[in-house]
Parts: sequence; structure tokens; C-alpha cells
Amino acid sequence: MTGFGGRLLAKAFDSVTQLPVNSESRSQLRVAADAAVANPGAESCAAIAAVVETDPILASLVLREASVVHPADSVLAAIERIGAAGVRELVGELDAYDGLNPGTPDYVRLELFRIHAAATARLAREVARSAGQAQLTDQIVSAALLHDIGRLVIIELHGDTYGPSWPGETPDERLARERRELGIDHAMVGGVLVRRWGVDRDLATAVERHHASGGDVASQIIRLADAIVHRNEGAPIPGDHLIETAAACGIDEDELRTIVYRSTSGDQTSDKTVIEPCPLSPREMDALRALASGKVYKEIAAELGLSVSTVRTHLHNIYRKVGAADRAQAVLTATSKGWL
Repeated sequence: MTGFGGRLLAKAFDSVTQLPVNSESRSQLRVAADAAVANPGAESCAAIAAVVETDPILASLVLREASVVHPADSVLAAIERIGAAGVRELVGELDAYDGLNPGTPDYVRLELFRIHAAATARLAREVARSAGQAQLTDQIVSAALLHDIGRLVIIELHGDTYGPSWPGETPDERLARERRELGIDHAMVGGVLVRRWGVDRDLATAVERHHASGGDVASQIIRLADAIVHRNEGAPIPGDHLIETAAACGIDEDELRTIVYRSTSGDQTSDKTVIEPCPLSPREMDALRALASGKVYKEIAAELGLSVSTVRTHLHNIYRKVGAADRAQAVLTATSKGWL
């Protein structure tokens, strides 16, 4: 889009990057960042990420900051790059809105948006595990948080008319209406915006394609999670749509029924230990993955560019942190908890 229309779109992009965050998310993030500065480690980064993942505006903030140096592919990776002190400084005196005050304009525009985004991200985490995509979970959750960010751009351009769905309208029908009436849609616009932030290409693609049938597995996982959340919110989502999208994720009907049931039961995981924060550092995880593939110390050292003694130290630390006596037990424990 060029000319006057392009300038309006660029202005809307700028407006979205300056939106306020939820006041409680901001408060909780300050607490988590302070605690992480006092007690640094992998668990502290995971605790910060858990707070950031309650608010897509916060998520966009840390992803943009981290991507200045190198494209970030997830909120967790961004936080590990910025560091707890950097997150604390970043939060600073961010503008915030009151999530308990429906009388403010930002409540309709941002709080309902935040609630849907956070619910979709939580469900996307479970769908990713069911789809056998645990290695992409952090990226998928981050893309799910931002999947509707283009809606905020469209609201900036055209007002609240294009905020909520119309009664009886499915998400795909809403997308078709946007294309028909505006010549753009929120998924396409969201992808463009996220790319402007410099984040990882695959994360941006998942945002852009979260309504497209077929395509990469990350976008299909978000599409399924989004559809289930919309269904729980009262949208008329056909069962065939869920079944077809689940199949594209590699999930059969029986597993889909379980996911849909748990999405309304308050239990979004069949194994609570899966969501336990991983205590290992990124380098220790690299060593553990190599160990799980059957490599010996010398091979791991060559692969990671480390000395054998450093690898040995990493593995001893791994055994201690996960409470394992040997490599087999360490791999088994890490796999059962969803870290591998």
C-alpha cells in the first residue's frame, strides 16, 4: 500500500506500538523482574515469560526490544536476551489501563482483545504438545499471543466497527468481510506489522497465516486454538472445521475431543508436570539434546564447540538440576516434563 493509504497504515502501526498495557500485568511483571534480578537463572526467565504471556502488548514490547539485535522467535528467547534487569527497565513507567473498568475506551479495545489472545496462547501450548511440536511451543505461544494484533491496526484505521465479530459470524466469515469491505484483513496486516518489528520470520508467518487452511504446522495449531476459543466464546464454529484443522496439525478426533473438553474444564493439560519451568540454561539444554540423540562427550564437545571438560561439567549440572543419576534418567525426566 502506497501514497496516502500507506501513510495512514504506517500511522496506525505506530499507534499500536504505543498502546497501554494491562495495569495488573504491568504490576506482576515488575514483581517478577525484581525477583529475577535478585535470583537470576532459567527459572526466573520462565517466570517473567509467564507474566508477559498474559498481555500481547507486553509480548510485542519485549519481542521488539530483543529483535533490535537479532530476530527473536519467542517471548522466552527475547527475555533471555534482554535479561531481567533489561525487562525491568523496559517496563519502567509504561502507560496502563484498568482491566476492571469497562467504562474506559481501552477496556473494549484492549482488555477483551487481551483476554482472547491469552486464552488462545494457553490453548495453543496444549495443541502444540498434542501435535508433537514441543520444540516449537515457545514460538507458537508467542505467535498465538499476537495472532489478532492486526485487529488493533484495523480499529485504528476504521474504528470499533471492525473490533468485535458480528453476531453469528465465524472468524473466517469475519476475515472475508474485512477483505470484501476494506481490501485488507487483520491476519495480513498483523503479519506485516510483526515483520516490521524485526522478529523471527517463522513467527511472523504464523501470525499472517493463522486463518489459512493448510500451510505450516505452527499456523494450523494457532488456527485450531483460536477456533476453539471462539467456540467457547459463543461463535458458531462448525465441528467439521475443528476436525479438519486438527487433522492438519496431526491430531485425531479423539484427541481433539479431549482438547475441546479440557479447554472448558479448567484443566488444559493432562500432565501438570509438563508446564513446570525448565531449570536448565540454554547451553545445558543443547548438551542434553545432544545426549538424548546418543552422542558421547567427545561428539557433544565437537558439535557445540566446547571442551570435553566443559561438556562434562554441563552434564553433571544437568543431572543435579533434574535429580537424575545418569544420562538415561536425565533424558527420561526431561522428556516427561516436556523440556525435550
